[in-house]
Amino acid sequence: MKVLAVIDDEDNLFEKFINENNYIKIDINEFLNNIKVCENIDSKIHKMIYKLGICASFKGYNYIVDAIKIVKEKGSIKITKDIYEFLASKYNTKASNIEGAIRNAIERGFDKAALKSIEEIFGNTICFKKGKPTNFEFIITLSKNIC
Repeated sequence: MKVLAVIDDEDNLFEKFINENNYIKIDINEFLNNIKVCENIDSKIHKMIYKLGICASFKGYNYIVDAIKIVKEKGSIKITKDIYEFLASKYNTKASNIEGAIRNAIERGFDKAALKSIEEIFGNTICFKKGKPTNFEFIITLSKNIC
């Protein structure tokens, strides 16, 4: 798919070119607004994950970021089918490796995160006596906290 952003085309000079070359014409303002929204969501995801002690150097970091984006995009998900299998395909690995890397990143992050940050994001939804949240709880909670 080719996209040609046209700012002003009152004379329809680009119509023939667009049609002959398989371009899609979009409104430039709409295009820029969509970019800003994506950057804003990405920024919020990275800040929230960092607040929870999960470093970008952790293997599961990018998996968590992608998983949150999937939940934001799809709404309801099945963690094994919609997240682990999709990410395994994307990163050319096994679903069990994705699951383990996410779990490990959450565990390591929670070990070093400030209790205040954890309570701010999770509130009273997790019981510290039981340990850390499951991968599913973690991903769903973060996706709900991102506007």
